[in-house]
Amino acid sequence: MSTSGRARVHRGSRPDGLVWDIFAEVGIDGLLYTFVDRSLGDVRAESGFGGEPLAGGRLVDSWYGQSDGTPFFVLARTAPEVEAVIAVCASGVEYPLELSDVDPRFGLRFGAVPLPSGEDLVEVRTVPPSPTHPVHRPRGGNWLNGGSSFA
Repeated sequence: MSTSGRARVHRGSRPDGLVWDIFAEVGIDGLLYTFVDRSLGDVRAESGFGGEPLAGGRLVDSWYGQSDGTPFFVLARTAPEVEAVIAVCASGVEYPLELSDVDPRFGLRFGAVPLPSGEDLVEVRTVPPSPTHPVHRPRGGNWLNGGSSFA
């Protein structure tokens, strides 16, 4: 995995005008940083997380959070063999993340999904399920704005 600078790895949108871009880059520390840059009307926000590409042999690593004026987001990077990532909410409703193809620069897939207002994220699942980590608890917070994604 080697790339210089930030690279767009996926883009998504909704009919209400919400647009998001997912970027990834390898930092000078050798860790992989993944960001979601989103905008809705005049509001724009960027959040993300960093670390080993897939910590502890997981199939997925993810972040969740919200900034003022934009919906709650789930952001993920996955192993190439992952076919789907599903955000499961307390209501029981499941929201699939739209995933990119495998990005040859990173050897991973990337995806995100905005969640409707009032939905509380419970877990993130992969298809096929991970034999070692069947349920993934995403990192919360927005480290770009002073929070911690490593809780």
